[in-house]
Amino acid sequence: MKSITLIVGDENGLRGQDQLDGRKMRKASAPDPIFGSQVRSRRKALKITQEDFGKLVGVHPVTLSRIETGTAPVTERMRIRLDHFLTVLEEDQESCGGAR
Repeated sequence: MKSITLIVGDENGLRGQDQLDGRKMRKASAPDPIFGSQVRSRRKALKITQEDFGKLVGVHPVTLSRIETGTAPVTERMRIRLDHFLTVLEEDQESCGGAR
């Protein structure tokens, strides 16, 4: 399993920041409906609302919706962030015997 190191910001996540870890954030790639649908299906399997997941990740629920429907571009950093939080939540759910 690939290890991901992620710098977690404050309760506002990455919103409003143009720098993180001393480097400029890269521009977003083109919208990716496949990635978005994977995020949505994983989030729904965890029974987490867009609002709650957005707060956790630091993304407005409308932005998360646009990512999930493939209409919003996503930076590589945000892809890693979304995947990281989903993986942590999935592992937590598994360690609790699948009950949430």
